[in-house]
Amino acid sequence: MKILLVLALSGLPLAAADRAVTYTCPSGETFQVTLQKKGTRALVAVAGKPKLTLPQAGAQYSDGYTVLTVQGPQATLAAGSVSFKSCTDGTVKAAAVPGLTGKWTLTTVAGRPATLPRPAFIEFQADGGAAGLAGCNRFNSGFVSSGSSLRFEGAAVTKMACIGEAMQVEEEFLKAMNQTAGYTISAKTLTLRNAAGQTLATLTKD
Repeated sequence: MKILLVLALSGLPLAAADRAVTYTCPSGETFQVTLQKKGTRALVAVAGKPKLTLPQAGAQYSDGYTVLTVQGPQATLAAGSVSFKSCTDGTVKAAAVPGLTGKWTLTTVAGRPATLPRPAFIEFQADGGAAGLAGCNRFNSGFVSSGSSLRFEGAAVTKMACIGEAMQVEEEFLKAMNQTAGYTISAKTLTLRNAAGQTLATLTKD
């Protein structure tokens, strides 16, 4: 079976290293997706089928036949008459944290105010997914949290070109998310921190 991969939104991973995500479907099938080379290609493995390496093509990874759609910790893989629906990355889904759930608007990033006509934000979902606006482009990812630790995984980002401050804020915001290793919440302020405990960005809950 030849496989085309279409990744909802796009495919820029926030994790520095390649990470294989195994999705388990309600019908029992599993498949694995690995974003490689900073999101410029994806490796797809389905049991009993040859592995496919697919290049990024705009907001997709595509070879023209199979479709993989990712929404937070869920994914659907379709190829012709074969369809694996509502498949879940259990690791991400189990990590949802009630205190993070909801929409958080970016207020500072890299030590500077993040004031934009369309404010950047993250919305943490109850199922362990996260989505939002990075400044110019929209993104969708999973997240894993335990105690005060937090990391974003399996991100997809659209590739719309922008100019000016929105693009600068976006670059800094995505970099901050990539480096996030922990967080704190005080009142309605969420602070993203790196592994050394340094502040990367702050967000305010709507």
